[in-house]
Amino acid sequence: KFQIARWFIVVNYFMIAFFFLFAVLFVYVTVSSLNSMKSSSIIMFVLAAVGFIAAGIYSIKILPRLRETVSLSEEQIAIEHADGTTTAITWLEDFKVRDRPFLGRIDLISQDGVRVIKLEQQLKGYDEIINYIGQVLRDKQEKHPG
Repeated sequence: KFQIARWFIVVNYFMIAFFFLFAVLFVYVTVSSLNSMKSSSIIMFVLAAVGFIAAGIYSIKILPRLRETVSLSEEQIAIEHADGTTTAITWLEDFKVRDRPFLGRIDLISQDGVRVIKLEQQLKGYDEIINYIGQVLRDKQEKHPG
């Protein structure tokens, strides 16, 4: 079983606090200096606060994904979600691998084009998982060329 690295989870919690602290700071500076600030500075501070709030909300939104567990077996790859449900792709299924380097992950796409499994680079053993998937795909190609 593979899980997100503990350091990444800890950093995420610190970042949530950081984002909201800076959002409050920018709002406070803007409100307290409203009469003496230029309108362009006010806009900049408000946009910065909105950006920090958005980043904080996103960090909170991904918290459940940080508790997911990835399992590999000879039959399938599966993700056990934080709510206890499981999503899986069997190796017998036709699926595609989509590399998402900017997002730091790969997606496994089912036959119908739906992203079924996201594998984040922050997973402990990420390289092992990728190598295993690559071997499965190579084995499938050898058995069914073309």
